[in-house]
Amino acid sequence: MAPPLMALCVVLVASTSIAAAPPPLNRALELRLLRVDPSPPVKLAKTRFHGYRIVAGPVRADARTRELFARTMTTGYSVPWPTKYCAFSPVYGASFLLGERHIDVLMCPGCDETQYYDGARWIRTADFGAVKLKLVPIYDRLFVHNK
Repeated sequence: MAPPLMALCVVLVASTSIAAAPPPLNRALELRLLRVDPSPPVKLAKTRFHGYRIVAGPVRADARTRELFARTMTTGYSVPWPTKYCAFSPVYGASFLLGERHIDVLMCPGCDETQYYDGARWIRTADFGAVKLKLVPIYDRLFVHNK
């Protein structure tokens, strides 16, 4: 293989592995959980989470729940989202605080899509189906009146 082509291959492999590395959710100092209205997003409102209207929460999770979410969402991050051509209508949100950095997650149980954000910047879409059975009962318990 020609040297320039080999260098390009190395760069492509390196950038792919960096993009696939999950954020360090296990180092989160705080986790806030919330429910959102799955209606189409509206930008720039104070009671919004990535454009979706907050309908319940945010609720600060205890250390045990934070650890469970960090472990589960890191696992889910590694499962790529298959193209299903469905409407993304999230109802669950999570915000991990890592110092000054926020890693936010929007989850849609209808189509099993999860979107990860580093602050306001989208970083990855993954499969929520891989983690749904562990996380939905926690949301149902916290937000029993907002189902």
